[in-house]
Amino acid sequence: PVYVDRQKGEIKLFNVWCPEKKKRHWAFPGGDILRGADRNLFDAARREFWDEVGVFFGMKWSDCFVSDLPREHVDLEALNDPTVCLYVQLEKDGHRYPTRPHFFVQVKEDFYATSRCYEEASGVIRLPQPQGEFVKFDDLASA
Repeated sequence: PVYVDRQKGEIKLFNVWCPEKKKRHWAFPGGDILRGADRNLFDAARREFWDEVGVFFGMKWSDCFVSDLPREHVDLEALNDPTVCLYVQLEKDGHRYPTRPHFFVQVKEDFYATSRCYEEASGVIRLPQPQGEFVKFDDLASA
């Protein structure tokens, strides 16, 4: 997720903090394609966004982003939308995939304002509790 403030000339990226002791790092929401569930990279991007961010705010992809990603397979070069940027990172030896694609998509003003309601003075956004039943990643014993 990318927020563009044209008046200030700023771009802000939405990251997720992984607090596990052995893995502490900042990352973009994301993950693998689930065979049988995702038809393409776009389905995987929508699902991963919901799993890692959208569920906490009760907002689906269409509520959060200026543009939707295609629903069907499309030649990535034909994806000609100024609010969507595809970045492909080449991986080093030993990784599961030779490349790792990233979509940077511009968020709507409403999503940015909603997320800022949970922002601390340090600039970190503490995700709210999602509606319904859920299991926190670090509390699998209660599942």
